[in-house]
Amino acid sequence: MTDQPSLFLKKEWQDITVEYGLLESVGDFEFAMPKHAISVAFIPHDRVTWSVDGKKQTAALPAGSAFLYGDREFVWHHREKASEYVTLYLDPNYLKQTAIENELPAET
Repeated sequence: MTDQPSLFLKKEWQDITVEYGLLESVGDFEFAMPKHAISVAFIPHDRVTWSVDGKKQTAALPAGSAFLYGDREFVWHHREKASEYVTLYLDPNYLKQTAIENELPAET
């Protein structure tokens, strides 16, 4: 992986954190995503590689692709151009309480 500048902007509230990221490094790498988050990719990619609980997948990634990260191990492994995204980190207790209040299953 080549080392190039990256940009991260972050804002936190009581139970939610929003992060904007621009990762300019490309090639092979290991970038584990935190749990209990939602990400949306802004830049389309012809080919990216990620794994969920160790099982690798390679595919195209259209702009606007959304990812929901629960309790599983989600790791990015390869990309061929810069990546721009926004991630919403949600406190698991907040999610559980919201689910209970709306009579939904409380498991994440």
